[in-house]
Amino acid sequence: MTATCPVFIVLSDGDMRRALVKKLSALGYQPTPFVNGSDFVQSLSFLPAGVCIVDLDLPDMKGTAVLEDLLSTRRDIPLIMTSSTADMRTVVQVIKKGADDFIEQPFSDKILLATIEQACSLVPARAERHQEKIRAKNCLQSLTAREIDILQAAQTEADNRVIADRFHLTLRTVETYRARIMKKCGVRRFSEAVSMCSLVREDSLRS
Repeated sequence: MTATCPVFIVLSDGDMRRALVKKLSALGYQPTPFVNGSDFVQSLSFLPAGVCIVDLDLPDMKGTAVLEDLLSTRRDIPLIMTSSTADMRTVVQVIKKGADDFIEQPFSDKILLATIEQACSLVPARAERHQEKIRAKNCLQSLTAREIDILQAAQTEADNRVIADRFHLTLRTVETYRARIMKKCGVRRFSEAVSMCSLVREDSLRS
């Protein structure tokens, strides 16, 4: 059991929410309840990596809207969608949109705990990937426009002389840019900075 795994409970039914908090606490998890989707979404910037259980139909927003926020900002938080009214078509759509699992209400303890445990097993790798992307974005946002040009060019061209000709620079100038990029990104090899570039979308490089 992933006893230290945080579990964020976003359920509209107060009795179910409180019962789940009590059950998970007794099993060694770290449950945190949210009464609506907005409170949970607004907390995403400071929550640790963990698992969330979200009602498909919340009082203030759709569970799919919560899912969209997670996919755009916190991919280190696997989402388990739940509902008492969803049909098979809805379940398939939710999974296709990016939910990690779906459990029908009322859920049995066995199915619920197995689903949470499976989701918790995904957290370490996703959290590591999430931190890598944060470091990459911070690095890329610190670069000048010309440094970004050099880094992007290096993704497809390894020869500094070709890059120098492309931007009408001297070879020494390109080498200087490469050294600056490595220093700003905190890496020892330029290839590591190039790998960082691949972690984020091109349109975020100049944001």
